[in-house]
Amino acid sequence: MTIEGTLKTAPPNERLFHPDASIVLVGCRGAGKRSLGFIGALHLRRRLITEEFYFQQVIGLSRMQFLEKHGKEEFNRRNDEVFKRMLDENRNRCIIECGMSSFSEEAQGCLRLFSKTNPVIYVHREEEEVLRILGSPDGERILRADERHRACSNLEFYNLFDPSNSKSAPTGSAPSSNGWESYKATPSSLLHAKQDFTRFIDFITGQWLTKLFLESPFTVRAVPPEFRQYSFALRLRLSYIVKMDLKWEDFEARGDCVELIIDHWPDNIMNKIAKAVAQIRRKLAVPIIYHVEENPRGERRRTAEEKAKVDTELIELGLHLAVNYLSLDLQRKDIPIREILSHRGRSKIIGNYWNVGLMCTPWSSECQVRDYQQAKALDCDLVRMVRFCSGDSTSEALQEFREKIATTIPDPKPPLVAYDFSVLGLSTPLQSRILNPVKHPDMENDREHLATVCTATNVFESLFSQSQMDPLQFYTLGADVSYSLSPCMHDIAYKFTGMPHIYSAKQCSTLEDLNRICSDASFGGASLTAPFKVTIVPHLNLKSHHATVIGAINVLLPLRGRTNYILDHVNSRNKSGIANEFYGDNTDWSSIFTCLQRNISPRNYVRASKTTALVVGAGGQARAAIYALIQLGCRNIFIFNRTVQNAQLVASHFNDWAEKQGIAPHKGGIAQVCHVLPSISDAWPDGYEQPTMVLSCVPATSVDGNPPADFEMPAQWLRSPTGGVVLELAYKPVVTPLVAQLQVHRDRVQPSWVVVDSLENLCEMAVETFELMTGRLAPRRLMKEVHGIVMEEENPWVSEKDGLHAHLNHLDHDLPPTPTSVTLGSPVSPIDTRDHAGSSSQQDNDHLLKPPPYSGPSSNSQLDLLTPALQGNRQQAQQAAQQQKYPGLPHLNYRLYSPPLFELSSDCTTIKSAAPHLSSTVRALVSLIRAQSTVPPKPQIHITGKRGHKVDFAIKLNLMSLLVPEDPRQRMDYIRCAKSGEAAYRGGTRPALEPDPGDDAGLEEWARRFVCDKSTVKEFVLERTVVNLDKDWLEGQVRGLVASMAYGGAVTVTFPVTHARVVVQNPDRVSNFFTGLTALFVGKSTYEVVKAVWPFATCSRGEAVESGGSRECAVQSEEQWWKEWSQPIKFALASRRRGWVTNEDKLEAIMEGKGKGVSTVNWGPSDQ
Repeated sequence: MTIEGTLKTAPPNERLFHPDASIVLVGCRGAGKRSLGFIGALHLRRRLITEEFYFQQVIGLSRMQFLEKHGKEEFNRRNDEVFKRMLDENRNRCIIECGMSSFSEEAQGCLRLFSKTNPVIYVHREEEEVLRILGSPDGERILRADERHRACSNLEFYNLFDPSNSKSAPTGSAPSSNGWESYKATPSSLLHAKQDFTRFIDFITGQWLTKLFLESPFTVRAVPPEFRQYSFALRLRLSYIVKMDLKWEDFEARGDCVELIIDHWPDNIMNKIAKAVAQIRRKLAVPIIYHVEENPRGERRRTAEEKAKVDTELIELGLHLAVNYLSLDLQRKDIPIREILSHRGRSKIIGNYWNVGLMCTPWSSECQVRDYQQAKALDCDLVRMVRFCSGDSTSEALQEFREKIATTIPDPKPPLVAYDFSVLGLSTPLQSRILNPVKHPDMENDREHLATVCTATNVFESLFSQSQMDPLQFYTLGADVSYSLSPCMHDIAYKFTGMPHIYSAKQCSTLEDLNRICSDASFGGASLTAPFKVTIVPHLNLKSHHATVIGAINVLLPLRGRTNYILDHVNSRNKSGIANEFYGDNTDWSSIFTCLQRNISPRNYVRASKTTALVVGAGGQARAAIYALIQLGCRNIFIFNRTVQNAQLVASHFNDWAEKQGIAPHKGGIAQVCHVLPSISDAWPDGYEQPTMVLSCVPATSVDGNPPADFEMPAQWLRSPTGGVVLELAYKPVVTPLVAQLQVHRDRVQPSWVVVDSLENLCEMAVETFELMTGRLAPRRLMKEVHGIVMEEENPWVSEKDGLHAHLNHLDHDLPPTPTSVTLGSPVSPIDTRDHAGSSSQQDNDHLLKPPPYSGPSSNSQLDLLTPALQGNRQQAQQAAQQQKYPGLPHLNYRLYSPPLFELSSDCTTIKSAAPHLSSTVRALVSLIRAQSTVPPKPQIHITGKRGHKVDFAIKLNLMSLLVPEDPRQRMDYIRCAKSGEAAYRGGTRPALEPDPGDDAGLEEWARRFVCDKSTVKEFVLERTVVNLDKDWLEGQVRGLVASMAYGGAVTVTFPVTHARVVVQNPDRVSNFFTGLTALFVGKSTYEVVKAVWPFATCSRGEAVESGGSRECAVQSEEQWWKEWSQPIKFALASRRRGWVTNEDKLEAIMEGKGKGVSTVNWGPSDQ
């Protein structure tokens, strides 16, 4: 079948707009037009025009004011006039955001005319999200009317809900109560929406791909799939997507592009397709081939009229969504092919020919050549020819057809995709070099007739087994690479993609050594570290645009192409041979750019004239950091380096380049982008805002015999009122002095600072390096997961999921053995041997006084638990520790009460986690318990008065401050482990005396036993307990006070303790229900052998009286506390309060005398 004679030439493309043509956004309120307009205007450097503001600017009144003054009829007339004027006067270099006026017929008529010369984008999103934002009973009606915007627009953008926006705190808000959420580096607001929309407008304006190839041709996304060495199209059907059993993330790097096949017609099909396209773009970030299947399997048979109408609308929808490729069946006579081709815009057209059925046209037929020529005449960008094979065709016949096309059809000609298939799918894999159809290995779909068994991984494995590609050796090279985490990430990516490459870290200090490694025929590429990043630049003839500007290289690739065309070199990756030329690129800048873009808050968005940044260092990484800042739009960059001359050289390099590019700010008559700060003692320069981006590019370890920089920000450079982002690029150790300092500064002074350690940047860099070296998409999520696991193994305090370094960064991960003794700084009475660690009785707890010889301090001082980087300078560490304090609150790390991966019980007594690493790694568990032991439980007094059913008062007081002295060195808390002869949960289902590891066993031994326990359900418990507080005396004082107020009801005085237990449980093996059922019938192996003891005093009041010895309290005695709080308590009781009595009440009692005049109270009638 052919279409010879129906169409001879391609129609003109009516949707190729001028690059400067203004872009109009239409849609209902709540779709996100204003946010997208702002994002687009910043990205394209255009003016943002909003309909509301334009109306007020033209008329002099807001629309509401005009409506109230002139009435509805006059308002509608003037509104339509202003709307038309807004479009007519702003046809170029604007982003125009339309309001509700676009719902009128007159406005939609104007938009239809405007869409002939300009992009008009219909913006919509999830219906439930719009209804939530609208909050109107007319929401459903508005949404139905909103769909009319499809008819007056020529493009469509589905604005997926962005979870990064829901996490962002309001401007100026306090840190979240969730410790981890407030602690980690969170993405900036609307990060995903920004990436989605900027890619979309780059595509429709045609500004992206050509620029990307010219700047860095080895980047995977710089080369379209049809021009790559090999490429694979992952086939996803709409019928599968609507009920998919895999997550979108599971499809990452499974193909070079996704072919979305419309083979199903669910309700609300237009919006479901638009959402599917948006999800592919966001989750997979690959080009999309959009194909409407004429006769899909498993669907009802449609009439010819329905098929023609529906399929035409669906094909037009694909073009509206600006898909990368539209797959168009040129044999169909029921769809308007000429009209569709005229609306192609920037979408490439794949001209399809499906030869199906028995006795179909063989490859040797001239009809096949004529079909190809017809597709070429129609300006198709690719031609796909698929033939059903019933054993009547050979691979040689297909190869002969390809050679005929290559030799007989003159250039330029579209790439050919051709293959045979049978009832079992492709007859053989790799029949075509490009766009081979593949599937996910775990996906089953009985409708799929092409990719039934082929996956990208197994096809790639066959390429190596057939020697069409060669195993290569990749490296990280530098003077100190022993700590490199790159090999583990690259190796797992090789396995995922089916490539038998090897990646290793190799010490190399001279150019001679480097040249010897690169001269090997199996050399595939290298990541370069010091001292090569700058020194190798003069030795390379070919470099990316970025590396040339930066003047530093961190990725070195061999060039093995047979011609001088760069694309030939690009497609010669994964092949061995002696290389005479090498190519240099830089991924440092792009990974830094990504990290900054992800973490800059909306308050600190980059403004060329105002935003200021600080770069610490003057090496290759500092150069990349400066370039990343310039690419972000920052034009005020300050450099500090301890060798000022080096900083001046780097500044001169970028100032000269910026002047040539015309991007120097000429601020104050000075044409400079970069400035040098000679000393950290200097004040921040006048006339410039405080820096909101700080990038530390100095190594944390010694280099060339020089001591590490150990840079910390001077206080006078840390006064940004809106905070900012600090990016640390050294990752050995992860918590450098700068990271520790800024974390404390953020908690104490300015919560708007985001601290990003080097691990995030390292992962981004590894992903980009893998893609440069291999030409394959990286399994980004898998590489990051492996990176996290390796970091956890080397540093157990790092979470496998989110990076627990933010939670435990003050811990020394090289934990010393538990001390055999501890001194509390004050005399204590002997330990009572009658106490039991497993007992919960008050008598036992009150005798947990002196730490036994085999237990260790939870924290004799917070200084002992600071990072190794700070331990080197104890005075500095002490100052940092003292900074972490909130006015009016005890000196504690409050984030420890809500650590990541833990859940707080409803009664606030217990936090619990089933994080796998805590029950499988001894050092991780020990680190956690030691950290959790540094904060006390929350003891309270609850006083309730009732007469019958009537509650007269119910007050609560927090006693936690009585356990934590101002001076951390005077703290009395310690860790106590169960000793011989004590009944405790020792790994069984009930308290027992066995197993008994002996009195020398400490926390580490019990943690080891727990980790090695193979029980189905097991848990390790830390109990925080308060001792030596005389509750009886305090209760007596309270009751006497209430009686003095003539209260005749029932009084209850209790002393509850919250935040008292930390529980670690092994993960559910099947489900939470299964775990609970197993624990019910089999029991759980419980380890409740460790207590964090928080003494109120060195001994109880009774013991001090009996022995005649002294009694020292951690903060103050019961008598002193009662003297301070009796009046506030009396006033609260007299006021019939229900709630907390706080320091504010104490202040009012002291300053205003509240409570002094209270004697008896008229309590009124009781409720009997």
